[in-house]
Amino acid sequence: MHSSKISSLAASTRLIWAASNQRFLVIHYEQGGFAHTYGVVVLGISSDGTAYELAWRVFSPWLKDYTNFTRALAANELQEEPELGR
Repeated sequence: MHSSKISSLAASTRLIWAASNQRFLVIHYEQGGFAHTYGVVVLGISSDGTAYELAWRVFSPWLKDYTNFTRALAANELQEEPELGR
């Protein structure tokens, strides 16, 4: 990704929470602008811990905090986002 794209993305996002274990990294963030939304990204961690691969992601205007995320997850209300072109 070009550095100018990273800079513009970083200016419009805010970390809400993150968690990890040996196999996965979960990042919950807020993305501002015209279409304000919240996203959760799950990355699989390689066995040697040096690489990450997208395992799952979801975006929703209702995932404002951890409580809303866990409630939607338990109720099976989250749909994985389709792969977007780069």
